[in-house]
Amino acid sequence: MGRHKDLNRYHTDVYFPASFGSMVLEFIETLGDDINLTDHAADEMYSDKRGMIPLPTRSEILNPSNKIIEFYERPDRLNRIQKAAFRIGHLNEAYDYTYVVARGGVVVTCWANDKGDHHRLTESRENYIQPPS
Repeated sequence: MGRHKDLNRYHTDVYFPASFGSMVLEFIETLGDDINLTDHAADEMYSDKRGMIPLPTRSEILNPSNKIIEFYERPDRLNRIQKAAFRIGHLNEAYDYTYVVARGGVVVTCWANDKGDHHRLTESRENYIQPPS
């Protein structure tokens, strides 16, 4: 399966393709110096039950200690990440923040995670692209 609104959906606990490294490099090149956010992301930043979520800088998103949890690619634009969920742990001592960032550097949504939450799969593994057999 692995489809989500006409996108191929990948999760780190299920499968990332061998081309993931080069895909991330290409995606990073699309990020501008300024990170912007959608109205939805702004609402999420102000209304999260764990408090205000900070707007990260480009360098904070690209910190090597961060982890990409999920990413999405269009079937007609393979090997190009359209959006990626970055889990950032160095902005707060109590929480990690997850930011879904689209090409060009727009945060589309975000949320806070407890440090002990290891971003388990909350949906069926079948909702993601599976490793080749």
